[in-house]
Amino acid sequence: MAERAIDYNEPQDERRPGGAQATMAGHAAAKVGSSVPWHSAEATTPFVYLGVVVAANTIYRLSGLGKRTAKLGPLAGATAEVTDGTSRRALPRALTAMGSLSKETSAAAFVVTAGGELARHKLDGAIPVRRARAQTIQFNALVRRSALSHPAVS
Repeated sequence: MAERAIDYNEPQDERRPGGAQATMAGHAAAKVGSSVPWHSAEATTPFVYLGVVVAANTIYRLSGLGKRTAKLGPLAGATAEVTDGTSRRALPRALTAMGSLSKETSAAAFVVTAGGELARHKLDGAIPVRRARAQTIQFNALVRRSALSHPAVS
C-alpha cells in the first residue's frame, strides 16, 4: 500500500478528505441558509459616522457606545447629507513643518426621515468627514433599494 507524500507547502484543507471544496461548500451553504442576507434592509446596518443604525426598515439613533437608542422613523423616504464643513489652522503655518497636518476640519451629518425627524451628528477631523460622506452614499442607496423592493401600495 503506497502512502501519499505530504507536501508542507500544500494548504492544510486540501490534505483532508473532502479538502477545500468541502470547506467552500460549507461556507456557501451557511450563506444560503441564513435568514437575513448582509445587504438586506432587514439586517442591522450601523452608520456610525451618521449617528444612526437601520434595523428592519426602521432608523434608530446611535448612542456614543454604539447601541441603538430612540426610534427616529421609517427608512422609506429618508435622506442623509453632510455639510460642507469648516477648516481652520490649529497652529500658525510657520510653526509647523507640514502646514497641512495642522488643519482641523469640522462638519455635521444629518439624517432626515420622511416625517421630518432629524438626527444630527457632529464630525471633527478630515477622516470622519470623508467617512461620513461615504456612508451618506451607502445610506441613500439603501433607502432607494428599500423603496424598489417594497413599492408603495396605492
